[in-house]
Amino acid sequence: MFLRCFYRGAHESVPGARPAVSDCVVLPRSSFPSRHLLPAQAGVGLIEVLVAVLVLSIGFFGMAKLQSQALASANSAAAHQMGTVASYSMFDSMRIDTEGVARGDYDSVSITVPEDPADCASGGIGHGGALAVRHQQEWCAQLGLLAGPSTTGEIERLSGDQYRIIITFAEHAMADVESRVLSTRARL
Repeated sequence: MFLRCFYRGAHESVPGARPAVSDCVVLPRSSFPSRHLLPAQAGVGLIEVLVAVLVLSIGFFGMAKLQSQALASANSAAAHQMGTVASYSMFDSMRIDTEGVARGDYDSVSITVPEDPADCASGGIGHGGALAVRHQQEWCAQLGLLAGPSTTGEIERLSGDQYRIIITFAEHAMADVESRVLSTRARL
């Protein structure tokens, strides 16, 4: 059973006014159509769905941008690590060849990795004594494997037993910048 009230006359014009008891009737449940029993909104509207899709797509685009920045940072860190390993590898080779260092075999060395890093040994790369040339050719091949062709490595004597190694990575080795320069100083 349901109590159904009808607004008539003065009750319709007065906001908040209640109908008189005589305006209400008791009706059996079967006399109400089913549409009156449903809430005012039965589902999700198209606008709500579109707004939800918009919010989710903005979130996904933000996550994609964050992911690409994370990959670029990881690539940059990997290149920095590769350059550091290559620099210290050459410093260790120079520490082995103390006679070549004393002769100046490693002063003002500039190496550019050829298109095929295997050509480092046969391309006339390196100068100085036999051990210095071998170390420079191995370093060229290492730079080729780590950073690719067109990467340059320079060794310069600063003063006394202090040296600086400068590695310039090629464009394709770094996705986020055209080229990157890594400078490492060490005392032998």
